[in-house]
Amino acid sequence: MELLAKSFALTKTHTPCLVVFYFQQRGLSTLLKTLDDATHGMVKRIQGDLTGDTGNVRLLDGCGELNAKRVLLVGLGKTNDFSIRTWRKAWQAIWTTTKPLAVTQLSVQLPAQNTLPATELAQHAAQCLYHHSYQLPVVTQKEAKLPHLNHVTFFAPTPAQRDKLQQALDLGKVIGQASQRARSLGDLPANICTPTYLGDQAQAFADANKHVRAEIFGEDWLLANNMNTLYAVGKGSSEPSRLIVLHYDGAEKTQKPTVLVGKGVTFDTGGISLKSRAAMTGMKYDMLGAATMFSAFCAAVQMGLPINLKLVIASVENMPAGNALKVNDVITTYSGQTVEVFNTDAEGRLILCDALSYCEQFDPKVVVNAATLTGAIVTALGHHRTGVMGNQQKVVDQLLKAANQAHDPAWSLPLDDEFNELLESNIADFNNLGKDAQAGSIVAGCFLSRFTKNYPWAHLDIAGTASINRNATGRVVPMMVQFLLNQVT
Repeated sequence: MELLAKSFALTKTHTPCLVVFYFQQRGLSTLLKTLDDATHGMVKRIQGDLTGDTGNVRLLDGCGELNAKRVLLVGLGKTNDFSIRTWRKAWQAIWTTTKPLAVTQLSVQLPAQNTLPATELAQHAAQCLYHHSYQLPVVTQKEAKLPHLNHVTFFAPTPAQRDKLQQALDLGKVIGQASQRARSLGDLPANICTPTYLGDQAQAFADANKHVRAEIFGEDWLLANNMNTLYAVGKGSSEPSRLIVLHYDGAEKTQKPTVLVGKGVTFDTGGISLKSRAAMTGMKYDMLGAATMFSAFCAAVQMGLPINLKLVIASVENMPAGNALKVNDVITTYSGQTVEVFNTDAEGRLILCDALSYCEQFDPKVVVNAATLTGAIVTALGHHRTGVMGNQQKVVDQLLKAANQAHDPAWSLPLDDEFNELLESNIADFNNLGKDAQAGSIVAGCFLSRFTKNYPWAHLDIAGTASINRNATGRVVPMMVQFLLNQVT
């Protein structure tokens, strides 16, 4: 999709569809009066239908002296209530209205208002366009129906504003494409998107980018290098497990790297602690932590950020079998600490603990992991906010700042010593579940914190935001891209 900022005369531009936004107010705004004059009173004739409610649309055909084939009038609600949430709803309405009309091009007049910068509106418009144009990765011989819209032009009154709008559109496009990548990986069926497949995708990306190199480690390497918990979770599956590592050298070697870590359980049956049939449906999405961090990594490379960046993905399939991990097994982790397995369905933290310990060798500036780790986070925060925990408040604050900037909401949770006491075990250093089903998300974060004591670290529990109703959302990618941008500004 081509997204361009241009200067054009509103009443003279040739376009299949001109998009004009308006707010609730008495009478017609100056812009609507201009359109009314150019359309020989068409706007006034429908004035009673122009409620201005958010997402209210009216389509005008045969537009008098305008060179636009159609004009789409889009309501934005009250000026004082205008927000990115309002803006997103408006773009959803635009997409819903224009898609059945097979519109290939749009020309857009950004709204005049004092609440949000035009650049921010342009960026989020681009992200919305990529969000709504996303197509499921359908596995079929039928030819996929591609979206019709392929060119959107945004009006810029001056060359300086045009350049700023174009930069914002380009950033929105990168984030939108990254979110699409994460959704595509998540929506693939688990018999296609296996640990091997994730490794192949990482290797292909490295091969296509000269500043990136890949290391894909198999099960023999895991065993030889004491990645015992990662190996133990996946050993019940016929699909071999992988530790996937990507290196991007975008800055001087003396600069400490930022490390992204993703949970990549490509299907989770729960193992011996078998899930119910209902709970197992949709467990192909248990690798969205890996998809999110991989996509954010790719976006950083695409933008050429001057940063040293590493990606570590622990990827397994969690299946029951005669050789599968069992309840009350004790495993010696990569760090040397021992874990008693209270529940094999608390597998994400078991594969992540080895991956997080592995990160220590990089002497990282900061490590952030993302994981669809607990159902408890949905109980706590619903599908609205990502849970954030960490061993340094500075890192947590940086992530919350990025979440606010990206309008990708998050919320912090504590990792107090009292919660750590729930991880006690009689025969090992600690257990993997906690006791009495208390504070499930926090206890999982406490477990991970035991493997991150030697560097700044934060954990994102994305179980409630990365997928909703068994559909990948692309959420958390914008937050992480903004976090990486903030690392270099």
